[in-house]
Amino acid sequence: TATRLTDGRILLAGGEQAPDAFLSDVDIFDPVTGSTSQAAPLHRERARHTATLLPDGRVLVVGGYALPCQWLSDAEVYDPVQNTWTEAPPLHPHGVTHTATLMQDGRVLVVGGNTGSWLFTERVEIFDPRTNIWTEAEPLAGARANHTADLLQDGRVLVAGGSDGPNTQIGGDALLYDPQSDTWTATGPMVKP
Repeated sequence: TATRLTDGRILLAGGEQAPDAFLSDVDIFDPVTGSTSQAAPLHRERARHTATLLPDGRVLVVGGYALPCQWLSDAEVYDPVQNTWTEAPPLHPHGVTHTATLMQDGRVLVVGGNTGSWLFTERVEIFDPRTNIWTEAEPLAGARANHTADLLQDGRVLVAGGSDGPNTQIGGDALLYDPQSDTWTATGPMVKP
């Protein structure tokens, strides 16, 4: 992942260097000097995770994949001031192809994901960076992965598309999450799946 820090530098975390060669390496690219420096490594190798910049300048990394056949169920938080990673395990695994969306109140909404070989989840959790605590949110009506999630101006989160199992698409389906009421509402079908 590549995450722009509050000072403009870019945090490059984990990844896959070659097939089945996963990394715990973390680098920081400085666009002013054009140089890259090493940062503290992740606690474990991972790829296909999410990375979300928190309001306090830290970065939340959730899930990912590593070998042998590990769909990761953990999370880590990077502090660029201290150059340290702290483990922050969620309540449920999210694996890969989940989404992590920073909401207006500074919390992070983590939705769905692929937690195993075509084992998708309907689980939804919220990470509060002020307390470093996860809480369970209202789950999706059905399992979902490979979707998108975007914060709307009114504070709700739009989750659109994706799949709910092997080789099956969620045809044109989109949902709105309201953090005030902790509810999901269908938007009606999209023009195209």
